[in-house]
Amino acid sequence: MAPSGAAAVSGKFAVGDQVVGLDGASFKGLSFSEVRTRMTGQEGSAATLSVLRAEGVVPPPPDVN
Repeated sequence: MAPSGAAAVSGKFAVGDQVVGLDGASFKGLSFSEVRTRMTGQEGSAATLSVLRAEGVVPPPPDVN
Protein backbone atom coordinates (compact mmCIF):
# COMPACT_ATOMS: atom_id res chain seq x y z
CA MET A 1 0.00 0.00 0.00
CA ALA A 2 1.46 3.34 -1.05
CA PRO A 3 1.62 5.79 1.90
CA SER A 4 -0.05 8.57 -0.09
CA GLY A 5 -2.28 6.31 -2.20
CA ALA A 6 -6.06 6.26 -2.11
CA ALA A 7 -6.22 3.13 0.08
CA ALA A 8 -4.01 4.64 2.79
CA VAL A 9 -5.61 8.06 2.63
CA SER A 10 -9.13 6.62 3.00
CA GLY A 11 -8.20 5.03 6.33
CA LYS A 12 -10.31 1.97 5.42
CA PHE A 13 -7.34 -0.29 4.70
CA ALA A 14 -4.40 -1.39 6.82
CA VAL A 15 -0.97 -2.70 5.96
CA GLY A 16 -1.30 -6.44 5.44
CA ASP A 17 -4.91 -6.35 4.21
CA GLN A 18 -5.52 -8.63 1.23
CA VAL A 19 -8.15 -7.85 -1.39
CA VAL A 20 -9.65 -11.27 -2.11
CA GLY A 21 -12.64 -10.42 -4.26
CA LEU A 22 -14.63 -7.81 -6.15
CA ASP A 23 -18.41 -7.38 -6.31
CA GLY A 24 -18.98 -10.80 -4.74
CA ALA A 25 -16.59 -12.70 -7.04
CA SER A 26 -13.47 -14.32 -5.57
CA PHE A 27 -9.99 -13.75 -6.99
CA LYS A 28 -8.92 -17.27 -5.96
CA GLY A 29 -7.01 -18.98 -8.75
CA LEU A 30 -6.66 -15.84 -10.87
CA SER A 31 -3.32 -14.45 -12.01
CA PHE A 32 -2.21 -10.96 -11.00
CA SER A 33 -2.95 -9.81 -14.54
CA GLU A 34 -6.52 -11.17 -14.38
CA VAL A 35 -7.12 -9.50 -11.00
CA ARG A 36 -5.76 -6.20 -12.27
CA THR A 37 -8.03 -6.38 -15.33
CA ARG A 38 -11.10 -7.03 -13.16
CA MET A 39 -10.19 -4.19 -10.79
CA THR A 40 -9.65 -1.67 -13.56
CA GLY A 41 -12.88 0.17 -14.13
CA GLN A 42 -14.08 3.47 -15.43
CA GLU A 43 -12.92 6.38 -13.29
CA GLY A 44 -15.57 7.22 -10.70
CA SER A 45 -17.32 3.84 -10.96
CA ALA A 46 -18.28 1.99 -7.76
CA ALA A 47 -17.15 -1.46 -6.67
CA THR A 48 -17.36 -3.56 -3.51
CA LEU A 49 -14.09 -5.15 -2.39
CA SER A 50 -13.78 -8.22 -0.18
CA VAL A 51 -10.84 -7.71 2.18
CA LEU A 52 -9.09 -10.33 4.32
CA ARG A 53 -7.53 -9.25 7.60
CA ALA A 54 -5.96 -11.29 10.38
CA GLU A 55 -9.39 -11.18 12.09
CA GLY A 56 -11.20 -12.51 9.00
CA VAL A 57 -13.13 -11.08 6.08
CA VAL A 58 -14.20 -7.47 6.54
CA PRO A 59 -17.80 -6.85 5.47
CA PRO A 60 -18.37 -3.90 3.15
CA PRO A 61 -19.63 -0.74 4.83
CA PRO A 62 -23.37 -0.07 4.58
CA ASP A 63 -22.76 3.09 2.53
CA VAL A 64 -19.80 2.89 0.15
CA ASN A 65 -20.37 6.31 -1.41
